[in-house]
Amino acid sequence: MRKEKWQKFLSTGKIEDYLAYKKVAKYDQEVALDNLKLGEQNDSKRGNNTKKY
Repeated sequence: MRKEKWQKFLSTGKIEDYLAYKKVAKYDQEVALDNLKLGEQNDSKRGNNTKKY
């Protein structure tokens, strides 16, 4: 979804399309962070607290 918003901005060059892209990008980032936190919680429930790098 982020990619489509970015392509739309590139094709129109309008600031509101860029802002729509930024909003989606921020949302994607928050979802990714939430998923990361959930993953860490699941690891601790399993007794597996080793960080995987």
